[in-house]
Amino acid sequence: MKLSSTQWVGLCFFVASLMPAYLVADWQYEKKLTTINAALEREQSIHESTDKLVRNCEHLNQEIGTAYGPNYTICKQGRDIHDHTALAQDGLTAEKDHLKFSLWMTFLALMTGVNFMGYAVYKGAQYLNSDQT
Repeated sequence: MKLSSTQWVGLCFFVASLMPAYLVADWQYEKKLTTINAALEREQSIHESTDKLVRNCEHLNQEIGTAYGPNYTICKQGRDIHDHTALAQDGLTAEKDHLKFSLWMTFLALMTGVNFMGYAVYKGAQYLNSDQT
């Protein structure tokens, strides 16, 4: 199989567009992953703190024996925050799992965009050269 000079340039342009597209997509992936990991770590810290609060509240309620003691409001808020952080962690974990798919979609979009722009430049140059003749 022999390629014409135009096909050879097109193939080289396509191959050359792969690395920059991957690097930009990977950079965005790493940036988003760092943000998600920081948020996940923060939520984990809050979750562990509220977990201790909930355990202490359960222990105090067993000792006191009343369900609506003076610690009831604090304990209820602690349980609500504990549940909220668990949901936030689940959401962040799902977003983290979806990030790999997003990496490849970004890569494909960038590669397609760069190659389309290259094709448009080629066709524009071809059109301008045809007007001169």
